[in-house]
Amino acid sequence: MVFSARSRLVVIGCFCGALWLTACDQVSDFLEMRRLMRASIKLEQDAFYQTKVPIPVHSLVAHHAQYDSDGTTSSLWIIHWAGPAEGISADEWLPQHRFREDHYGDRGRTVWYSPDRFVVHDHESDRFFKTLYPNDADYRREEMYWWTSPASWKKWLDFMAVLESSPVEIDGRRFQRYFGRTPGTGSHTDYTLDIDAATALPHSVRKVFYEKDQPPRSEAHFYNWNTPINPALMAPDYPDGHAIVVVDLSRPAPRREVLPGTGVGELKLGMSRASTLAILGEPDDSYDFFGSDNDDYLNEGLRLQFDEGRLTRIECQERGAYSWVGQFRGFPSRTPEGIGIGSSRAEVIAAYGELANENSFGWSRHKIEKNRIEVVIIDDLVTEFILY
Repeated sequence: MVFSARSRLVVIGCFCGALWLTACDQVSDFLEMRRLMRASIKLEQDAFYQTKVPIPVHSLVAHHAQYDSDGTTSSLWIIHWAGPAEGISADEWLPQHRFREDHYGDRGRTVWYSPDRFVVHDHESDRFFKTLYPNDADYRREEMYWWTSPASWKKWLDFMAVLESSPVEIDGRRFQRYFGRTPGTGSHTDYTLDIDAATALPHSVRKVFYEKDQPPRSEAHFYNWNTPINPALMAPDYPDGHAIVVVDLSRPAPRREVLPGTGVGELKLGMSRASTLAILGEPDDSYDFFGSDNDDYLNEGLRLQFDEGRLTRIECQERGAYSWVGQFRGFPSRTPEGIGIGSSRAEVIAAYGELANENSFGWSRHKIEKNRIEVVIIDDLVTEFILY
């Protein structure tokens, strides 16, 4: 029997179609298997936490390290946290705390937090900064509640796409190990999380960051709970002559005209740092960030970025945004289109058009090239906008 060329094409097409349908069925079976596996791990995870009884937590010593793509340590910091002497239930609101961070690297800093103060010692310049503000207690209590609550770690596991779970033993102690991946657009982070089987508190977290067109970076975090902490660590001294910064968050920063592509008030993009110093005076903090020089003006609600000595970015901050040395006042002014801190996502779209999707972990950053403005949106509200 002789087949025409057309008949042969039909036969080949049917054969390829059959292969495609088989492959699709296999892919579908694989995805369903993966879904069932994740559902099974989720049930194990839920059962693991449901059997735990909250334990008293009164202290934490945490070691954190960041590594460059070549494996060298780029930064290291140690956290000491001390709660009430009698301890707290891990699922209760923290009534009091003391908190200290020691940073090592290009610029060493020690940061103290307490319910009524926030103090930074810059080891490079040997300067002290102190900021008093009412919201610090709420912010830090909430943060430490998140760390010390097994329920919070469970929420994090729920957020991750947990791929594997298995029991492990470390130094004679039993842990449940989770390997997971956080969702991202064009990038993702792999996590390995070891949870103490007795307390449901974390023992270690290892992260590997995969970003588009960048070599992977990693972090390691180790937690040591309920160990004695020397009270002297929480009591900074104030040498004579050191700078004190006090920011009144109850009042907004001064109003300045915002002109995208041009500047804010007297501050013009492209001007020299000497010119900005003549206008605003000495900043509350100056530092290098990824090769750019930055000046923070807490009372103005502004962060200025300089490249090669020229002003290239003006960042307008929301009330209470954190700097190394304290919190910013809220920047009150708006763009000519009426966009500013607190504007909704819908208002931004109405002013500038549809936004590119750059979502990550509940927040998004959108660069609007034609207007030379960038907005940061969290929970559908603008929390920062940048002129460049």
